[in-house]
Amino acid sequence: MIEEGFFNNKISRTVINSYLSRPKIKKIDALILACTHYPLIKAEITEYYKGNITIVDSAAIVARFVKQSLAASKLLHSGKAGKHRFYISDFTKSFEQSTKIFFKDKLKLEHKNLWK
Repeated sequence: MIEEGFFNNKISRTVINSYLSRPKIKKIDALILACTHYPLIKAEITEYYKGNITIVDSAAIVARFVKQSLAASKLLHSGKAGKHRFYISDFTKSFEQSTKIFFKDKLKLEHKNLWK
């Protein structure tokens, strides 16, 4: 769903409601967002549960840990603008669109065949 650009809209809310209304998970205390793109629907999940559960954002936890590790190793970014290169194994227009969520600038996505 998210990979196809469906978040923060009627489609994503319908899918979220369908998944989270299942009886087995209806009365949970906490939910771990265990995929890197789930933070994009965190607000919708929070809205679904009306703030009554704890939502653990694993992507934020991992990012903090990586930042601390890089700082401890004196490898943290110096503040100068860097250059980004993105290699993808499969190109889709929706993936290209989703990159704009994180990177406002136009990116050059380079296709690499992994199966040669």
